[in-house]
Amino acid sequence: MTGAKPAARTYNQSHVPREHVPGRRRFSVYITWSYPGEANRDVTELDNRFSTLTEVRRVGWPNFESPQFSPQEFLQGISGSLELFFRAWVSFQEVVGETTGHPVAVYQRIDQAGYKLPIDERVLTDTDTLMVFGLDHLVTEQEAAPEEIEVVCNGLRNLDKKSAFLKWWRH
Repeated sequence: MTGAKPAARTYNQSHVPREHVPGRRRFSVYITWSYPGEANRDVTELDNRFSTLTEVRRVGWPNFESPQFSPQEFLQGISGSLELFFRAWVSFQEVVGETTGHPVAVYQRIDQAGYKLPIDERVLTDTDTLMVFGLDHLVTEQEAAPEEIEVVCNGLRNLDKKSAFLKWWRH
């Protein structure tokens, strides 16, 4: 695929529902962080915060010295290191999307634009496999609400008793 351009990247847009197709799972990723809460942390406080991209560049030198990571093209603060998570998941999203025929939906509790999305039916309605990443710190006060716990427990109760998850869970 030399010379082929990657697909255009969608960012911070409304989710496009995925129809159920037998044998084709719909994967979703949910990140429990407050992106602004993490990105806006005081960089002079070194404890309990994500690294800035500048710090990552120093530690990972020379891996992040290409023009794509320059201050003109990439965020250098904490938000830059948060964006590295999204870049790291691109390959996963591509492989799973090609395998299942469905795009992988990526949700955040609070996204870059400040939109809040607790885990609820909007996340679970067209999700067969949900991967939850708790990449937040307690200082941003992200905590699962009772309603979120209830909707996840209800979803687990409604799973087919022969599902791999329940077999694993029992052991």
